[in-house]
Amino acid sequence: MKKDALIAAGILAALYALSSMAGADNTFKDQSDFIRTNLQGSFGLSLSLLCLAVGLAIGIVRQSVMAIVSAVGVAIVASIAPGIMYGIFSAVM
Repeated sequence: MKKDALIAAGILAALYALSSMAGADNTFKDQSDFIRTNLQGSFGLSLSLLCLAVGLAIGIVRQSVMAIVSAVGVAIVASIAPGIMYGIFSAVM
């Protein structure tokens, strides 16, 4: 009885592992491609420039340059993070 339960658990684990391939689902491919191209394109640049302007304004008011770091962070995230996330979710084991 214990051996049968162990075999059944092994089969279920194998079937579950086969269904866990992240790159096999194309349900939201159009939306993810749209967001990725916009973040790495003109929208990401506009967002980065807007954050730079806000960071400069806050920096002038507070007399500190640390507010500009947020603009640099947004620029990095907008340009690099979509590629990293795409690589994570499109990986197939």
